[in-house]
Amino acid sequence: MDTYWSTYETTESLVDNIIALYFETEKKALGLLPTQKAIWQIDVWSVHCSKKFWE
Repeated sequence: MDTYWSTYETTESLVDNIIALYFETEKKALGLLPTQKAIWQIDVWSVHCSKKFWE
């Protein structure tokens, strides 16, 4: 939908510009290695089910 606020592009921006930076900052603050795994738990919105999102 053209009016839906969550799209692939907005989700990609959220991950790249906020979530990834948050995880990186927290790892440094906690003295963890940059390779330490982190989990992002999300709800299932239509954008999350798209093939483009999973690739």
